[in-house]
Amino acid sequence: MKGCLWSGRWKKLSAALMVLCLGAVLSAEVPTVNVIYRVLRIRTAVGTGSAFTLEVEGKQYLITARHNLKDFGTEGSIDLWIGNRWTRNTARAIYPSNETVDIAALDLGRPVTVTFPLEPTGAGLTLGQQVYFLGYPFGLSTFGSVPAPPNFGEIPFLKSGIISALDTTNPEANILYLDGQNNPGFSGGPIVFWHAESGLFRVAGVISGYRNEALPVLKRKDLLDPRAQAYEDLYTRANSGIVVGYDIRHILDAIRAANRASRPPAR
Repeated sequence: MKGCLWSGRWKKLSAALMVLCLGAVLSAEVPTVNVIYRVLRIRTAVGTGSAFTLEVEGKQYLITARHNLKDFGTEGSIDLWIGNRWTRNTARAIYPSNETVDIAALDLGRPVTVTFPLEPTGAGLTLGQQVYFLGYPFGLSTFGSVPAPPNFGEIPFLKSGIISALDTTNPEANILYLDGQNNPGFSGGPIVFWHAESGLFRVAGVISGYRNEALPVLKRKDLLDPRAQAYEDLYTRANSGIVVGYDIRHILDAIRAANRASRPPAR
């Protein structure tokens, strides 16, 4: 495919990117190119959001939030921002059996990003640990000085927080709560953390959204009065700073189950 990631130019850059990746790992516990260059901007009938790639059982899948694929069904078309333009892609969707889990996987039939090692697991994640999440808030992006893969597109925003709570009361829908500031557009992006024992980043979950809180609308003269009531019972939705994500394990289980179902029966 003309202009694909696996061009001759990309082969020349891959070694340099890996050196940068390893160098960054050794110098600082911040997400490296094996994380950054997996995150893409996605467009569906719902709007634009974020997605990222993972390899499961030797095949690359695009992971995003389930609500980004509302009314998508099991197969259809999505757009990815690659090579400074939107590219149309046919995809097969895979969902966790529990509909409340806000994660989905897309099988594009081919890799669309780097395949540098990145383990999808929450093993080793602890309460209060610093995590990072990546994506395209409001459709915005940034640009870095490191060499990017040919036709990659845009560099995602990088934000951080800590793990405030891990809700495992429902083993079929584990929720990660982060103390951080999320924005529209991050939905579908990865939640990653530094695993000290292995010395590598891991993907623990997928961004779903954030919790709102109701704040009263006050007159200017009442702003400094903590006892002031809402003006004519008016409130506004405010970002509470509680970011909501779901455990990556759920989509891994769904992909493996789909693969088992598609294999011909053993003779």
